[in-house]
Amino acid sequence: VQVDWQREKGASLKVWGDRDLLEQALGNLLRNALQAIESSLGSAGASGGAKGLPRVNWRLGASETGKVRIRVEDSGPGISGEVRARLFTPFVTTRAQGTGLGLSFVKKVIDDHGGTIRLVEGASDSDRVLSGACFELLIPDIEAGRVAGEAATSSPIPSPSSFEFQEPSASGLLPEGDFSSEGAFL
Repeated sequence: VQVDWQREKGASLKVWGDRDLLEQALGNLLRNALQAIESSLGSAGASGGAKGLPRVNWRLGASETGKVRIRVEDSGPGISGEVRARLFTPFVTTRAQGTGLGLSFVKKVIDDHGGTIRLVEGASDSDRVLSGACFELLIPDIEAGRVAGEAATSSPIPSPSSFEFQEPSASGLLPEGDFSSEGAFL
């Protein structure tokens, strides 16, 4: 599987939050993408990367509203219409061995950090690169996140601190290896 990483030049990717929870949430998105690709290998929807390789594409940047934007999309089969309405509901799964807790966990973590997550649907979105599932996360940048955290009487974030999303080898999202900002292979 080819994993491509693109970081918007000059965009601040600093957030105020719990590094471990955010890494777990992003790891769940990556795991879901890899499982979707794996389940569709051999079908027409599994290719789409360079030289027909299955792909996962990560794009990090800033939104127009000053939030850190993370997009994760894959070249898997996408998400069926019947599941979309309940996508972030606990125990909803399309996998025989799935628990249905992955996306509900991701949503809870992002919500607790004052952010949002959404499924980007269809080819009408001009930013789409691949034809499978695409999720977009918006997380308040460091200043907005810190102000919100200080204003809250009780924070749902267990261990908030300042950190910046880095290249995959530095973030701990992927195993150490020879990664470049243009892509990596798993």
